[in-house]
Amino acid sequence: MSQQAAPYTSGMGYRCYIASPARLASLEANNMPDFASMKYVILRKEIKLRGMFDYGKKLHMVARLEGHFRWMRAEHERGSATYQVRRLRERAKLMLTSKFKAESSRVSFTDLPGEMRNMIYDLALFDPFSGKSSEVEMEDSGDYAEAGNWVIPVSIVFFFLGDPVAHLPELRTLSVLNVIAALNKQLRQEVHTFFWSRIKVDLRPSVQPSCCSLVVQFLKKIGPHGRSALAGLSAYPVSARSPDHHHLNYQAMVTFLRECKNLQTFGLYLPIHMMMGPPDRMGMENFFLRGHPLSSPSMDHLVGVLHSLPQLRSARLQMDSSMVEGIHALSNHQRYPGFLRFAFSGVREGRLVQEFRTRLRARQDVEFQIMAPVDQVELYEEWLSQFPDERLP
Repeated sequence: MSQQAAPYTSGMGYRCYIASPARLASLEANNMPDFASMKYVILRKEIKLRGMFDYGKKLHMVARLEGHFRWMRAEHERGSATYQVRRLRERAKLMLTSKFKAESSRVSFTDLPGEMRNMIYDLALFDPFSGKSSEVEMEDSGDYAEAGNWVIPVSIVFFFLGDPVAHLPELRTLSVLNVIAALNKQLRQEVHTFFWSRIKVDLRPSVQPSCCSLVVQFLKKIGPHGRSALAGLSAYPVSARSPDHHHLNYQAMVTFLRECKNLQTFGLYLPIHMMMGPPDRMGMENFFLRGHPLSSPSMDHLVGVLHSLPQLRSARLQMDSSMVEGIHALSNHQRYPGFLRFAFSGVREGRLVQEFRTRLRARQDVEFQIMAPVDQVELYEEWLSQFPDERLP
């Protein structure tokens, strides 16, 4: 068979192609005819039969016919029910090996064995044609979605007062989930646990949002069963400058995270000034001005929650500098006094990040990645050697 790759030319469509039982059988078996061994006259006939009329040298026609077959094979896998039938046959074997003993008097769905109910949930919620994928762009996933990593675009609506409100896309999959969950309490718990335990969500806001507020809105939307089963969650803004000046959003987010007992991966855009709030003011003053150990209830709250999640395996926190192009993220907010802008600047901000990293890494079985500028975190002693008068009392 020729190894030369060539795109197909316009010709016979898929429906006409499978009208021939022989051609359909070759597609089912993925058995490409040996065009390279055919005589020139036969190749011309095959070209004409497929409506391509793309004659030429033998190697050219072989490449065209092979390209057309690959195209038909791809169309067959996408458009036919072969995958679904094969999947159902595999599941039938699992059903036949179930230890559940059927009784004629049992007719309720909830009387089915749990493994069979999960198979039904799987067929109802996930796309049976396209298989499992490592990443799914929700805007391109059609009516349904696959288990794996969900990249969800989020539109943000701003109001004159208050926080921006996140609007998640209306997904057919979530609609099916809500319909099943509305039947009764048992099914609501089962289907949410089944569904969210197979999903890792990556929230992608279209504009600068309050990341903590966005996570809070999402976790509130999926409910307690969804939170307890969710496998992964991350939220990063399009732009690096995405300040959240409402500490209550951070506190609410950490409270919801405590319920995510099945969370395996977590990622968040969280500069240190978004984490530290009014409860930490006195502790930072003592840390920077008096040399005391850092006392930070807000930092300890998040560290304690991340340490308490039994399934957590990795966490990535993007802690960008509060100074961007010479402008401080808090410079236009009068409720932040000069001390806080002082604390969240330069090497002082880096020392807070160091404290956070040290406390997180007390848990050894989780990979914690703290993404922060190197000159903030690593060069403090070098900075002191250059500017000894800047040493804090």
